Amino acid sequence: MRHWILCLALGGSLALPGSVLEARDRFGYERPDPVIRRVMSEIRMVSRASPYVQNDHQRRLMRAHDELARFDLRLREGRYERRRLDRAIDHLKPVARSNRIDSRTRHLVERNIVLLRQYRAADGRMLSYAPRGRW
Repeated sequence: MRHWILCLALGGSLALPGSVLEARDRFGYERPDPVIRRVMSEIRMVSRASPYVQNDHQRRLMRAHDELARFDLRLREGRYERRRLDRAIDHLKPVARSNRIDSRTRHLVERNIVLLRQYRAADGRMLSYAPRGRW
């Protein structure tokens, strides 16, 4: 019995450093949150790949990207700033409602808004970031 307790104690202490290091890359830098990283990459893709995204929507997409980058930086410093998420969502809403953008791009932006709202509702503790809905 003591042998099993000792094995569990040693095994648990050996597993701890690995779980702490999971949040860092191979160079020792902290990794960005996967949800925020995914939304940021899709915003960049929409702003670059869509030739018909007009200047005002380009500006809103870049502002949303900047807010998410700042949010992620603060999150890695240990501060969860909900207002940065709210601002990013607010910048994306007019793009999702626009009829000047093709439907595929609009649905992608809508899906990212849903994903950010779910992330905000979970206070950043999402384990799975597959958005719910019909997309």
